[in-house]
Amino acid sequence: MEFSKRYIIQCIGHAASNIRLKGEALENLSLLKNYIHKFPDSEFLFREMKKVTALSRIGIKLNEIYMYASSDRVDFSVLSKEFSRQSAELTTPLMFLLNDNSTEKLENYLLNIRLPQKEVPREETEENSSDQEKLKVQLKHREEFNNSFILLLKELNELLDNIATNSIEVSEIKHYISLIEEKIEIAESANIEIVSRVLGCANSALEFIAVNNDSKHTELIEKVRSAFIIVVVVLRGKDVDLGLYLEEVNQIKMLLSK
Repeated sequence: MEFSKRYIIQCIGHAASNIRLKGEALENLSLLKNYIHKFPDSEFLFREMKKVTALSRIGIKLNEIYMYASSDRVDFSVLSKEFSRQSAELTTPLMFLLNDNSTEKLENYLLNIRLPQKEVPREETEENSSDQEKLKVQLKHREEFNNSFILLLKELNELLDNIATNSIEVSEIKHYISLIEEKIEIAESANIEIVSRVLGCANSALEFIAVNNDSKHTELIEKVRSAFIIVVVVLRGKDVDLGLYLEEVNQIKMLLSK
């Protein structure tokens, strides 16, 4: 990856670390960095972003950073200081972009930025077209996941309630493990990384519970419930800080290793 593109993506990541990202904002961050990484002409991308109302603020800052990072006058003795300054200036427009747009809207904004055909070599055009198709497929899978998981959610909460009262058969737990595995595959196809990760943790917990069905699992059940809450928050774009819920889910591995 060229230096200027790597520099910008790291600037975005550093700026994002200063923002309390909520729900879909985490997916938006991944989408933005991935799109910048794959787009063949960074200068064109940031110039076009400035023309789109919803992307203009971030586009202006990214273009400024790009012009600096791609210049042959970069002074490496002060690069760290400049990086910190530029990341700080990027924080506010990045916060508004990530928190004020649904992932679907952001994807559509970015998908509409395309290089003029005459400026793109054949192989790059084919690659760019392939990336556009992948994003469209991801959107389709995201919609499929949203619809199917919301329908399943009530049953999953009942499952946890039944496990808590020890009024469920192991075969039924295994049935829902299989259903969640299917949802994980769809989430991965939709590139909803945070959702596939927390559901993977939830399934590990349910598999442990199925094997150790004769024990109480009160703490583990609440961790799994936190995973389901994260999924709903991400899907519905609710204005909720996911930090505490993510911390709960991350503790699942620790509990399973005891």
